[in-house]
Amino acid sequence: MTQRDKASHATSALSESSIVRTVAELAARRITRKVIKEPRQMTDTMSGDDSELKTTWDEICAQVQYEESFHWDAYDHTVRAGVRPHWRASEA
Repeated sequence: MTQRDKASHATSALSESSIVRTVAELAARRITRKVIKEPRQMTDTMSGDDSELKTTWDEICAQVQYEESFHWDAYDHTVRAGVRPHWRASEA
C-alpha cells in the first residue's frame, strides 16, 4: 500500500459516515444487551413444565433457530416492547 493509499484509508476511516456508523453500531449493541436482559430473567414460559427451556429468552432463541410456535406473536411483542423504551431514550 502506498503512502497515498494509507492516507486515503485513514481519511475514510474518519469520514462522517464511518463515525456515524460506528456510533450507531455501539448504540445498537448497548440496546441489544439491555433488551435481552429482561427475557433472560423471565421464567414464566409457554413451553410447559417438562421443557428444558427455562426462560423466555431460551424460548425465543429456540424458535428463531428452529420453528416459530403458535405463541410467536407473544414473543415478538415481548422483544418489541423491550426495544421501544431504549430506542426512545437513544433519540433524546
